[in-house]
Amino acid sequence: SLKIGKTGSAFIMERSGLLVSTSTKEPMTVGSGESAKRLPATESGNPTVRATAVYLRDRFGDFGHIQVSQQLDFSMDGKRQLVQVLPFKDNYGLDWLIVIVVPEADFMEQIYENTRITILLCIAALIISILICILTTRWITRPILSLSQLAKALAKGEWQQTVKIERSDDLGELAKSFNSMAHQLQASFTQMQTLN
Repeated sequence: SLKIGKTGSAFIMERSGLLVSTSTKEPMTVGSGESAKRLPATESGNPTVRATAVYLRDRFGDFGHIQVSQQLDFSMDGKRQLVQVLPFKDNYGLDWLIVIVVPEADFMEQIYENTRITILLCIAALIISILICILTTRWITRPILSLSQLAKALAKGEWQQTVKIERSDDLGELAKSFNSMAHQLQASFTQMQTLN
């Protein structure tokens, strides 16, 4: 009844390799009645249990060589499987191996999803930052461009032009100075024409 991740399995086997129990719904015996025999883990109908048992047998040579808890991994159908083997002995003579096998994808799925969400949030933050930078740049450069156009107009002798910048910062003061200078130049030019 154990639920190991989304697709993981747990099984218990004796040192001989015979299955004692599994979290899968498969029979642990072959045959029926008196001819029933316990199923070796390496012949299990469940591909995960079978592949894991074969991997452990091939790695250690014999299940009896597994004396301490082991954390291992192997590849099954091109997918990495994470395995934990825990030897279990008690005073009543039980000598079992408890094996848990979980596909790496069960662990990594949430990490991959979080990575995708993080990337999307970073892209959204980047887009918002770019938009804020563009708006800020326009807010700063628009008055400067207006002052530049006013200076060019004054250089051409167009005294009646003024710039309307309603700001109280340095640009606002500069705009007021340009407007004042335009009025003074216009008054001076009108006075010179009258004298001529």
